[in-house]
Amino acid sequence: MLRSPLCARPGCGAPATAVLTFQYATRTVWLLDQGEPDPAAIDLCTRHADRLSPPRGWTGHDRRASASPGMSTSVAS
Repeated sequence: MLRSPLCARPGCGAPATAVLTFQYATRTVWLLDQGEPDPAAIDLCTRHADRLSPPRGWTGHDRRASASPGMSTSVAS
């Protein structure tokens, strides 16, 4: 029996619905729909994924099917 992954945020036991990936070289983060398990990705529930904002100086792209408009911008340093 396979278990659905849980949100990686400490204290959150909600099922993961999105994954966070990032690339240091380009200072870019992506939110993607939950898919195949990826050990380099960070699992997040909908609540934490919706509240996510990229670090200062990084660009964020929300590529989930239910993407909220808040993450498709870059944040100035």
